[in-house]
Amino acid sequence: MLENSFLLTSILRVLRDSGESVSEYELIDQFKPYLEDIIDQKLPSSLKLFKYHFLVMNALYQLQQEMAKENLYLYVSALEIYMLPMKEAADQALVNDGAEAELRNYYLDGNNFVKTDSDDVDSLLQGFWQRYLTEDKKTEAYQQLELDVSASLSDVQTAYRRLVGIHHPDKGGSNDMFMAIREAYEILTRS
Repeated sequence: MLENSFLLTSILRVLRDSGESVSEYELIDQFKPYLEDIIDQKLPSSLKLFKYHFLVMNALYQLQQEMAKENLYLYVSALEIYMLPMKEAADQALVNDGAEAELRNYYLDGNNFVKTDSDDVDSLLQGFWQRYLTEDKKTEAYQQLELDVSASLSDVQTAYRRLVGIHHPDKGGSNDMFMAIREAYEILTRS
């Protein structure tokens, strides 16, 4: 855990005064002059941004633990940060989420702040974009097979057979359309 009482107090004030959700970007933007004073400005921009992000997330997860003592839950995501009564959070199943616990543990471990270098940040960003593009390709594949993204594997196979029957070059269809259908099928059955 990183000790940073100024950031903790300041973020808490913003959250209490706001009455609405705020984004991580808004917090970083608001506290950028302070963050610039404690982060080496000679670092590559991606590492600098990671460190700004890490300090804010670390403060938010520390606040989340403190707020629990007041029977309040601090919901933390990059796009939306807000407080609500613990009972309401439990009713919405926001508390004790496994993925959130992993994130919280990551950001509360000060070693991750110290040890992360430019190569690590570049690798994280590359992994994000690969996952993002893969999801984008999946969405396009569902559309190519004329399916909703909630379609089952059985639905994918049925749609594939139906469309191949229509668009196969041996049946007078377009080779390009057939290849697009085949590629969509492969994308959806590989994952």
